[in-house]
Amino acid sequence: MIYIALGTSLADKAANLREAASFLESISEHKPVYSSIWETEPVGPSQHVFYNAVIGLRCDRTPSALLGLLKEYEEQAGRDLSAPRWSDRIIDLDIIGYNRTVYMDADLEIPHPRYKDRLFVLEPLREIAPDWTDPESGEHIDDLILRAVPLALSKSTVMW
Repeated sequence: MIYIALGTSLADKAANLREAASFLESISEHKPVYSSIWETEPVGPSQHVFYNAVIGLRCDRTPSALLGLLKEYEEQAGRDLSAPRWSDRIIDLDIIGYNRTVYMDADLEIPHPRYKDRLFVLEPLREIAPDWTDPESGEHIDDLILRAVPLALSKSTVMW
């Protein structure tokens, strides 16, 4: 299973997530698994509340090819790829896990290098992968959540 984290803080956030989910479903070999949509306080220079989620899918593309598709989708959806890190955005798609493997090249690191610090990734990930263990350390998702940086987040009432 491949896990993709989604985030958005601009325009119609629910529509942004639904459109990204439709894109991910189009590249998945089977119907994806969806977490709830979570509302998260802004981090860094962002000024708007984020909607976050994680989707699990199956895809035969290599990690690098998948990253290329995700970046292409982000740009087509209107994301400014030159904006500062952690700024508000139309859509952000990150590969969190790829078939429980560790992968690294010049442009991509899996698992995502900062996912362990992000409750807005860990909580939705735990919803759809309650037995998740970090492929590098073997740590269980519950332990990762206990050590993550505190952050105000809650499940939203927004539905897919």
